[in-house]
Amino acid sequence: MTGGSQGGGLSIVTAALDRRVKCLGDFYTALCDLTGYLHGRAGGWPHYLDAKNRLYNETKEKLGTMGYYDVVNFAKRPTVPGLYSWGYNDEVCPPTSMFAAYNVIKAP
Repeated sequence: MTGGSQGGGLSIVTAALDRRVKCLGDFYTALCDLTGYLHGRAGGWPHYLDAKNRLYNETKEKLGTMGYYDVVNFAKRPTVPGLYSWGYNDEVCPPTSMFAAYNVIKAP
């Protein structure tokens, strides 16, 4: 299973949910740490809670829903070996958002 950006996020989700996946290649992962902005970090793409979108998206219902597809919540589950990559100067998928997911991965 391999993918980048949104495909990277979905690759981790798929590896977490489907035991047919045998290995994982993931790069500049999107959909990670969606609520990071609320905690002083750059949140992941699609930046629901950045300065431009926060007023519209910071509702109890929307914040509750984000947890269902934030990749961080799936990253603990894959058991297959993986290779992960990112860009330090990526403004679309900031490293802080990706490391929120990468830091909880227990698989090799």
